[in-house]
Formats: sequence, structure tokens, C-alpha cells
Amino acid sequence: MDVLARKLKDLTKVKADWCLLTDSISEMDLDILVQAKVKNPSAVLVTVDHDTPSGTVAVAHKQKRIRDFAKKWQMPYRYGAGIGYYIAMEEFIHAGDIVVCNGTHAATVGAVGALGIRSDAAGLKKILEGELVHLTATEIVPVNVTGKFDDIVSAKDFSLMLIHEKKYAGKIMALYAPDFTFADKVTICNLLPSGGIRSAYFTMEKQADGFSYRTEDVQPLAVLPDGFSKIASSSCIDGIRVNQVFIGGCAGGSIEVLRKAAQLLKNKKVSKYVRVIIAPASAKIYAQAIDEGLIEVFMAAQVLVMNQGCSACWAQSQGRCDTNEVFVTTGSINTKYWCGAQNNGIYITSPASAVKAALTGFYYEN
Repeated sequence: MDVLARKLKDLTKVKADWCLLTDSISEMDLDILVQAKVKNPSAVLVTVDHDTPSGTVAVAHKQKRIRDFAKKWQMPYRYGAGIGYYIAMEEFIHAGDIVVCNGTHAATVGAVGALGIRSDAAGLKKILEGELVHLTATEIVPVNVTGKFDDIVSAKDFSLMLIHEKKYAGKIMALYAPDFTFADKVTICNLLPSGGIRSAYFTMEKQADGFSYRTEDVQPLAVLPDGFSKIASSSCIDGIRVNQVFIGGCAGGSIEVLRKAAQLLKNKKVSKYVRVIIAPASAKIYAQAIDEGLIEVFMAAQVLVMNQGCSACWAQSQGRCDTNEVFVTTGSINTKYWCGAQNNGIYITSPASAVKAALTGFYYEN
């Protein structure tokens, strides 16, 4: 039994080791949260990572309120340093930690063996004030995975396969996959809650009596526009004309993904009529990409390199689209009207497929 399973065994309430607040919170929820009398400020990480820099006066106002809240209680605060989950994993949290967050992608921290739980504002306020986290009747499902991913099949395809199976909804998944990279783990933990799975985390201990998967059995998949209920073989959208491509976000902004993208883009130029955007997930990753010459490759390929952060995955201040445009993304959000005008088609796919779309102007199955 791994450290988190032991920690949660026979418990319905647990203590949060960390709380994470990001600027994805609404003004209405922020009204609730700023009233909290924070019991342990040093264990609350506040990050502004979604709209950086702010795209409207209203966003700037909300971010000021968040900053003032962090300053009032002297909580750890990061502005523009990258995606909050990455900052948390790089600087603060460890395997076995319980992390409560206002964001929809709280499970991302499972990549380092922590358990990320999303909470609404009222619940998060209580936790900030010292109450325990409720985990009533949440089953931990053990999963063992063998094999590595290749140029054809990625961690994103594996995630979409698990979501499409629809048998883990409402549960916490404990995954043992000794051959997966950190980027693989981030992608999987980030995406699984989009299919109704409560959370997921990776463990160093092989799971007894668990479900078993092999990466060689995974096929290329994509999320069709308007939500994760529409997952299909990549061949279903083979040959579609693409207007915008984004490589970044929680599931596409790691150094491993940027290296792969640079390898595929080296000595090439993206399609003349496709807007191609790349954003590193954190400042640390951005600096590493500069040191390795990856940014130079992107610039030579005529890619628009953005600052670190959520960028066009969030698509509320960067990466907006016109009516009926097709947007291929490595991100994790594709709900209707998400990136601007109505009838946009947002397709979530693997980094390799996104690069191919950037080069050709069309989506092709790998």
C-alpha cells in the first residue's frame, strides 16, 4: 500500500497539507474566499497564472484583489512565474501531500505523488480556516501500466482511453507506471478529472490486485469540440483544415514536450496561414528551453513564443479565435465558446499531432 493509500485508509476526513489558489477563480467565489481567517498562511500558495499579463481592466481588478489577499496574510505568492500546479510541484509540495485547490485541474499535482482535490469557494474557505478535507466514500482504484510511449502514441492518448472507458468516474486512481516520464504523469493527472475521475496520483509502489494496461495497446485519440464526452480515433478528424495550433498548458508545456516539438520543427517553418503558439509551463522550464536552444528553433520556425503560464489553453486573453475557426491544442479545455466566437472547433490532441498540424495546416492522424 502506497503512502497516500495508507494516509487515507479508513478515513473520511483528512488534513490538507497545502491549499492552492489561482486567478481562475470567479469574482463571486473570490468574494467568499477573501473573508477567510487563514489559520496557516505559510501552507497556502497563491498564483496568478491564467491571464498574465491581464487582458482586461476587470481581470486586472480581480488579480489585485487576489494579490491583496495574499499580502494581508503573508502567504507564498507568485505572479507570472508559470502555471500554479507546476510552481507547486517545483517549489512546495511533495509525495504524500494532500493539496486542495480552486481550479479544475487540481489533480495535476499527482505527478509528484501528491493528491490534488478540487473544492468550491465555500469549502476552500473552511479548509483555509483549519477544517478537514471531506473524502467520504471515495474509492482508490489501483492501476499498473507497463511500457513507454513513442512518436505515435502519447500519454494524452492513454488518458483519453481511460476517460472513454467510463469506469473510474468519481474515484481516485493510484497509478504505478515505472517507465513514464514526469511529463507523461503530468498529462495524465491533469486530464483524467475532465472525464469525471475525482483525482489521480502516481506511486512508486506496484499496485496489488489492480487494473493492468500496456502502452502498446493504446491508439491515437482526440477530443472533439464541446467536451470530453466526444472522444474518438484521430482518424475521425483526419485531413481537417486548421487555423490555430497551441503547444503548452499543463499537458503540453513541459520541457519534454518542448524538446519534442523543437525536434519536429527544426529547420522547418510552420504553415504560412496557421497561427502557431507555444508557451512553456513555468519560468524554470522557459529558462531551460532557452539554455537548450529550443526557443531559437521555435522562432526560426516562425512560431509565436508566449510567456510562461496557461496562455492559449485558458484562451481568455491569448489565443482567441474567429467564428468557425479550427483550433488544435495540447491543452485541456474545449468547451463551447471557449476561445472566443461561437462555432469554433477546439480539438485536443497530442503534441506530435499538434506539431504536424502546425507544419501542414491540416490535422493528420499520426
